[in-house]
Amino acid sequence: RATGVGEHTLLAGIIRLVAEAQGSKAPVQRLADRISAVFVPIVCAIALVTFAGWWLYGGAFNEALINAVAVLVIACPCALGLATPTAIMVGTGQGARAGILVKNAEALERAEKTRILAVDKTGTLTLGEPEVTDVVPLAIAVDQALTLAAGLEQGSEHPLAKAILRAAKASGAALPELAGFKATPGA
Repeated sequence: RATGVGEHTLLAGIIRLVAEAQGSKAPVQRLADRISAVFVPIVCAIALVTFAGWWLYGGAFNEALINAVAVLVIACPCALGLATPTAIMVGTGQGARAGILVKNAEALERAEKTRILAVDKTGTLTLGEPEVTDVVPLAIAVDQALTLAAGLEQGSEHPLAKAILRAAKASGAALPELAGFKATPGA
């Protein structure tokens, strides 16, 4: 049963989040933009003064042009203006590939300062597959409870069954022989 189509699907929401994060400006990018707004005209003015000085005092147009271009290339603020948005785009793209969604560039920048992350017990942060962390039996030993549970789950394809089987194998439990197992999907 389709619960959402087109722009209302989970995938469309993920794509929208990544696009918004890549399009947003981090505080450091705003600072770089403010510096560039002053720095670019100053560099252009210095390049023009260099051109005029070399042409007037050196006499050669080619030398004057080469030196003016050298000033522009060496003092180019392009790295300042391009590095920050490029880093944000790469960071959010790599995060999305790893399953980490970033709401905006400011959140990405602030995440660097994070020292403690507290989450609730709802499983908001998961590995993507269930895992047995504790076995708390009421009337039998832990090993026996895990062996019995894994024995019952041997033929199942359910993710929780697989988690129980992995835990039993990791503990070295010898599972009983399974006979007559039948999976009925949806029942």
